[in-house]
Amino acid sequence: KISFRECMRGEIKRANGECYPCGSDIPENNSDSKKVRNYSLSLKDQECRKCPSEAFCWGGDRIAPRPNYWRINADTVTFIKCPNSSACLGARPG
Repeated sequence: KISFRECMRGEIKRANGECYPCGSDIPENNSDSKKVRNYSLSLKDQECRKCPSEAFCWGGDRIAPRPNYWRINADTVTFIKCPNSSACLGARPG
């Protein structure tokens, strides 16, 4: 019998039970290309989610606001337009 570990945040369980990391086809240089980026923040997700236009997504559970947006915490994908653009500089990959 083959058994797989439980999936972690940023991964989706395939039909065969294997965990698949969201965004695994993203280039190493984190460039902001035209590729559709995706992510997963919930262990209950059954498929990777498309990156919101207000965010940067670097695969897995790595999602952060673009310049002029903010969010309440790292567990939400609700991004809010910043009333003071100089206070919301956006995220950098890290």
